[in-house]
Amino acid sequence: MCGVRLIGLGAILLLASACATPNSVTQADPITVHRELTRNVLTAGEPSDFSKIVLGRARLLDRFDSDPEAALWTLHTEVAAGRRGSNQVFALAELSFLHAERTKQRAYYLAAAIYAYAFLFPPAGTPPPEPHDPRYRNACELYNRALTAALQSKDGAQVEAAVGVLLLPFGEIDIAFDRAQLAWLDRVLVDFVPVANLEVEGLRNRYRRAGLGAPYSP
Repeated sequence: MCGVRLIGLGAILLLASACATPNSVTQADPITVHRELTRNVLTAGEPSDFSKIVLGRARLLDRFDSDPEAALWTLHTEVAAGRRGSNQVFALAELSFLHAERTKQRAYYLAAAIYAYAFLFPPAGTPPPEPHDPRYRNACELYNRALTAALQSKDGAQVEAAVGVLLLPFGEIDIAFDRAQLAWLDRVLVDFVPVANLEVEGLRNRYRRAGLGAPYSP
């Protein structure tokens, strides 16, 4: 009888362990939760949950770790063929920026800016992102940061006038620039630096104006 009871108890323990799950829900600090929800490539140097979900559903999480350019190309071809939508376009912007930060390749900074712009301003007939969608503001910042990085000199000190045909991971882009816009009164503005990268000390207030584009100062 004793042996039977032990066997029965063992069976119950095995059944309980078989039903156990690694998933759980617990109370957490609101600030910690908010940081996790708003984490993205610009604030934490890693993809947001939005982009990770896209990679996971496309079975590209491991591929992006081992061969990011191949994973990005796979996503790009799906979007270009019309088989994917705005979720994938945003992921391409964020993941291209991440790869550019790791490799310092101008082509991927430019690609990130183009994808971010495409997410913000989709083709006619495609609904634009909602203003309360956190990806909307993230895409604005991605566009600004990617464009700034794409036009910087190699040492990051100044801006180079990127004029002509520049390579992209998926093609080319032709950039034109009207140098007449550099004229100010009787002077010609030169030696532009990215304002976003400047650290200001000694002033109590620093005023910023939100918008799209790369802010520079001569």
